[in-house]
Amino acid sequence: ADGYYKIELQGASGSGGKGATFSNRASGGGGGGGGGCAISEVMLKKGDTIVITCGAVGADSSVVIYSSMESYASMTVTSGKTAVDCVEYENWGAYRGEGGKADGGNVANYNGDSGQQGTHTRNTATARGTGGAGGNPGYAGGNVGGNGESVYNTSTVGEEDEGVTTPRTYGKPGFVKIYSGDTNKAA
Repeated sequence: ADGYYKIELQGASGSGGKGATFSNRASGGGGGGGGGCAISEVMLKKGDTIVITCGAVGADSSVVIYSSMESYASMTVTSGKTAVDCVEYENWGAYRGEGGKADGGNVANYNGDSGQQGTHTRNTATARGTGGAGGNPGYAGGNVGGNGESVYNTSTVGEEDEGVTTPRTYGKPGFVKIYSGDTNKAA
């Protein structure tokens, strides 16, 4: 129908990274990045077209509006990035997923937050690595990044007693919300 519409484009979020143990060390995985969000208010006529691409985890999302009433720029949001998995003696919890970016919204563009780094400990008794929290989305109701994996190691050899205390969580795909009616009419 003819009228004003509000479109919220939410980006996908990144997954948390895997933790790692080696010898008497343990490192939690970093958190995944939160998705970005772009918001536009547009005037559309019956028959106008909106092309929506909702990205899966790790993929970008976009909205292209073909309107006979107005000329609108495309909205694009990048996904939050997935954290790099920990590897023995390398990147011990340091790599977290970056937050997604937003562009093209005529009301607002919100960038997502990066995930937090995992913690790294070294102890001859018990080493614990806590996974980093996932990054917040750019806008309320968006996609939070996945949490990093938490691990422990009570061995000085690295093979006797090690495991996962909290598994990593995965990101979520992008999505779009479209609102219609006078309550969303542009000022």
